[in-house]
Amino acid sequence: MKNIKEAILTAITELDTENPSDEDILRIGITAEQGAITLYNKLAKLTKNKNLQKILLDVSKEEKVHIGEFERMLIDVDDEELDAQVEGSNEVEEMINITEEFQLPKSNLVLEKGDRIKILGEK
Repeated sequence: MKNIKEAILTAITELDTENPSDEDILRIGITAEQGAITLYNKLAKLTKNKNLQKILLDVSKEEKVHIGEFERMLIDVDDEELDAQVEGSNEVEEMINITEEFQLPKSNLVLEKGDRIKILGEK
């Protein structure tokens, strides 16, 4: 758990607290949420209490939504972010040879080559 703390503390100490940019604030938020996911997942593995484990894993899942929210806002404040995300996605598709269309496991999301994510049934 030391690495989680170090990443968050480093991000906070490097932040210009007098004049932080929105990009810096969002990136620190993303780092904190990633740390929280790791923490809750580790705690869930440590407990023998099934109810507590269920709650910890659910909270961990919610942190992923928070990351998505911060990443979406990052697209608005960083002109290079969307292009970088699309480029990264395309590189992954090429590396793992994604077919023309596939459905994500346990999801109604479908990725089509050349498209961003779309929901089945939407036009």
